[in-house]
Parts: sequence; C-alpha cells; structure tokens
Amino acid sequence: GGAGPDVVRQSRYTLANLGKSFASVGGKAENVAKAQVYLTDGTTWAPFMHDWRGAFATPPALTVAEEGLFVPEGLLEIDVTGYIPRTGLATGPVGEPSGPAGAPPAFRVGDLLFASGRIAVDASGMVPLEATVHPTWPNYGSAIKLQTRWVLDRLAETFAAAGSDLSRACRANVFLTDLNHFEAMETVWREYFPEPPARTLVGSPGLGHPDALIAVDLIGLCG
Repeated sequence: GGAGPDVVRQSRYTLANLGKSFASVGGKAENVAKAQVYLTDGTTWAPFMHDWRGAFATPPALTVAEEGLFVPEGLLEIDVTGYIPRTGLATGPVGEPSGPAGAPPAFRVGDLLFASGRIAVDASGMVPLEATVHPTWPNYGSAIKLQTRWVLDRLAETFAAAGSDLSRACRANVFLTDLNHFEAMETVWREYFPEPPARTLVGSPGLGHPDALIAVDLIGLCG
C-alpha cells in the first residue's frame, strides 16, 4: 500500500482508459504529444516520475504540478493531447529526454510544437546560480524574475532547436507557487512576449522542487 504504489496504479489505470479513447478514433495510447499531470500529494512525485519513464515508447512532452482534485481519493489527474498518425505527418521529440520522468524538451506534431513544462532547475537538480538571488546581496534582484527569465531562455532554446522562436508561441500555461509573484513575473514575461500568447495562470503549491517558484509550458508553431 501507500501513496507511492497507489499513484502508480491510478496512473496506469488512467492511461489505459485514455488508450481506449484514442483507439475509438483510430489512434493508439502511444500517440500522445503532450501530457499535463496534476498530483495531489507531494510524496508521490518520485514514484510517479519513475513509472512514467516506462509508460511510452516515445515519451511525450510533460508538465507536472501539484493541485487539489474533486475526487477525494484521487492522487492524480492526467490531461493529454494526442494525434492520429498519417503518412507525411512528422512527429517526434525535439531534444534529448531528461529529468526524472524522461520527458523531452518538446514534442513536434507537424507544424505544432508542444514544449514540456520547465522549472528553474538544471541537470544537477539545483536552481542554477543565474536564477538565484546572491545570498550576500539579498535585496538586489528578484528570485521570481530570475527564475522566469531562466525558464523562458530555456524554452527559447527549445523553440530554436525546432526552427522556431518564442514569437510563434500561441498558448502558455504558467504555474506559480505564490500568486503574489504574478506582477513581478509579468514584467519579465512582457520582455519576452511583446505580443503575448493566450495564457492560463495556475496557483500550484508544489512544482517538484522545493525552490522552484514557476513552471511554464508552451504550444507554438514550428517548421
């Protein structure tokens, strides 16, 4: 028992049902370009991520956040965007899969690019120095601004790898651990998006790392 095994069982059950939905329209469970997963219990992140790595032959883009659900016993909710394979439709990951879930930086379907959610954590599992307020000068700089800038720089690199840029982003999801950070985040956001894409803002108590303040994922055009 325990929340860890339970979240794995719920994840597998949910993906099996999603597979049935895909099959009803001529697709398969592995034809997922992007998944958003909401976990209700911070202790379930590690077992979920470990199991997710083996859920797909070709991992989709992924965003994970912590959030409450309507179902009292529910440990997670999975929202996926899929595609129906057809001749000439280019599909596949952009960049090398990384992180505990093995998700790629983005997944391409034709001219659409689905970017995974990014937090300001590097390959070592730490918030990088350039996204951290210097401890000697705590009143200089803003942690949320630095993390927002770091995240958007990484997403810009992902779009560039797909032959695109952030000006072609058309949809954004932004997760903040403190909604009071919105105004500061917004000043950086406007620098990167003079003509901002449609956006949803979500308050999330956890983003998978104790020092992560923001997560962002994007959908845009490429090619």
